[in-house]
Amino acid sequence: MALLDRRSIAPETKEWIRRDFEETRCYAVMQCTDPTFWASILEEGRLYDRETGDFSIPLEEKYPGAVDLFEPRQLLERVAQYLPKNRLSVAKRVLTG
Repeated sequence: MALLDRRSIAPETKEWIRRDFEETRCYAVMQCTDPTFWASILEEGRLYDRETGDFSIPLEEKYPGAVDLFEPRQLLERVAQYLPKNRLSVAKRVLTG
């Protein structure tokens, strides 16, 4: 039995959760000295393949679009609509160089 059924979550709650994840991702990317670090790591990273016993599955193959979630410019576009202005100016400066 699942602790929480996704279908029972109100749309406004889902939106709040999505924004919270995006804002958290934005701050994680901003804390790196290289804003492309996370996107690069995820793009190059591999997932474990039980059949071969090796880390050979590209992340994008299993989770399409995951790398884009950490791409600085795309992330900035997503959070720009709701991030407070003072935080947005810092985010723009850090994420776009």
